[in-house]
Amino acid sequence: GYDQSEELARAACRVWTVRPARLLVKTADNPPQSGLASLRERSENVKDLYRVPNPALVEGKQVLLIDDIVTTGSTVSACSRALLLAGADSVWCAALAGTESSEAN
Repeated sequence: GYDQSEELARAACRVWTVRPARLLVKTADNPPQSGLASLRERSENVKDLYRVPNPALVEGKQVLLIDDIVTTGSTVSACSRALLLAGADSVWCAALAGTESSEAN
């Protein structure tokens, strides 16, 4: 029930005096990324998993996507793809932490 990324987004928005928006929804219940080892498994696990239910909120806009941890980048890539397909002009990604992966490099 605790969404670290949402808390990070709320904190960032307080600094910029803007309101955060939940723009993405998951279309299925998938296994946690943390239980998958390879970049291929992680990419397949989130492929076409996210969609933008209200494209009017992103059309022609720059979107800042905030995640708590980026390991291989599979989740932020899948989310970015959904946002761009929904009409976002660009997607910027920020994360609190990241890991170095030899497979991702």
